[in-house]
Amino acid sequence: GILESSLAATTSSIPYYPFREIIRTVINKEGKGSIKEITMAYQIELAKIIPEISGKSNDVEKNIFMLDKFRLFEGVRRFLALQASKSPLFVCLDNIHWIDKGSLELLHYLIRALRKSPIFFFLIYRVEEIKDSFFQSVLQLMGREGLYEKINLETLETADIAQMLSLIIDASPPFELTGYIFKETGGNP
Repeated sequence: GILESSLAATTSSIPYYPFREIIRTVINKEGKGSIKEITMAYQIELAKIIPEISGKSNDVEKNIFMLDKFRLFEGVRRFLALQASKSPLFVCLDNIHWIDKGSLELLHYLIRALRKSPIFFFLIYRVEEIKDSFFQSVLQLMGREGLYEKINLETLETADIAQMLSLIIDASPPFELTGYIFKETGGNP
């Protein structure tokens, strides 16, 4: 299956946003049963960031600020491993340069802990957005640990955009359209 989350400047202050979104997507699609196979201690931590898991106003809400980071990280790991046991899993995080520190720590934990699982993480970011950041230092650490392979996509020129459009629409696109797309995207593939 494919799980995805697209981050933005407005989501960077929301703790664990991409993982909340991914888990919610599965729960909305498969129901709460998709989480019930996980040990209750981990469900409780997941419910602290995704309240609809519990569905009740109970100790979870009272202890919202008492997050056990290890149990949360392990709960997300177990959730993703459970999903991957059904079929290989592709987790795509777009605009990850907007990721919050907690989510980045969780991502690093997951990539390390799940490296032998049929889970593939695709992290999409703009290189110019990560210079001298915590994200860049974590990427360097993961590189030293051999946890990822980097694929650079070069900026598209208007001729490249025209070629792509002609393949999509099976005709030569007007120059105004390719110019507009280049202006709006900055050549971002």
